[in-house]
Amino acid sequence: MAQNPLDEHKKIKEKVEIYKRLLKDLLKKCKIAKSRLDMFHCTLYKINSAIQLTVIYFSATSTFLQALIPDRSNTSQVSNSTEVTLSGEDPVDQEEYISFLDTTTLAITSYSSLIIALARHFKIEERVGSVSNLIERFAELIGRIQYDLEILKP
Repeated sequence: MAQNPLDEHKKIKEKVEIYKRLLKDLLKKCKIAKSRLDMFHCTLYKINSAIQLTVIYFSATSTFLQALIPDRSNTSQVSNSTEVTLSGEDPVDQEEYISFLDTTTLAITSYSSLIIALARHFKIEERVGSVSNLIERFAELIGRIQYDLEILKP
């Protein structure tokens, strides 16, 4: 028994409306997920950049401070425990200065090592890459859904 063409057209139209509604709902959810991923990517990128910049700045500072530490061979000691320095500074002040620079350099180096270890432990760079990959996939999915919605238009 042949169906009425009007009934068949009505069923097709109903199915198209169902698909449109489903695709629009899916499109909305995908856009929300992509925007959340964009925000998360931005946050991770900022954290990663801050970590890398602080390590670079502190490493440069550490190198600079190490260059300021006078070479121990610059100090000649006389056997009667009288110190003669080439720079003419008070030996106690010079030792405090060297001690301060040594401590500061050690603190900076320790900080840099700790930050690098934490970044690697939490795999921040890998997460940035993974989130970026997910964003690209969602963008592709959104494009496909929009294309399908265009095709469904009469």
